[in-house]
Amino acid sequence: MKAAAHVIFGRFVRAGFCVRDACGAVQQSVQSARITGLHPRRRGAAAIAMGRLTTHVLDASQGRPGRDILIELYRVEGAELRLLARTRSNEDGRCDAPLLEGQDYRSGVYQLHFHAGDYYRACGIALAEPAFLDVVVLRFGIDAAQEHYHVPLLISPYSYSTYRGS
Repeated sequence: MKAAAHVIFGRFVRAGFCVRDACGAVQQSVQSARITGLHPRRRGAAAIAMGRLTTHVLDASQGRPGRDILIELYRVEGAELRLLARTRSNEDGRCDAPLLEGQDYRSGVYQLHFHAGDYYRACGIALAEPAFLDVVVLRFGIDAAQEHYHVPLLISPYSYSTYRGS
């Protein structure tokens, strides 16, 4: 195990460690050490906002990460959707940065839109018109008292699955 970084967030220190698993893939764990009596989950003026929203896409039909998929994040405000972020998945099927963090990370209802139909068409996979799954929409709630929400998507041209990851 090799220490990768020590980063100070407000009055907390996060030490990151990179570890390789049996297959050689890098696994990363982050350990936090509290320096003061403040705690990131405590509500009120003394709380430190450390929450973030992340996602990744796995293509079950091809056994690989979902690369270069357009992903949009919306906040649901009554009957309206407010676009907060638009990005594309990287080579690992992940976003290069959290979709939501800092002051924008707050309790509420959100939607992630994954443009799966465009991805499969770009991969040369013939889809019916209209495609059975063109844009996969996931609606979920965030309780900002929780530090991290990870919402992965497992897709194929005819099905998808999600869960709250870690």
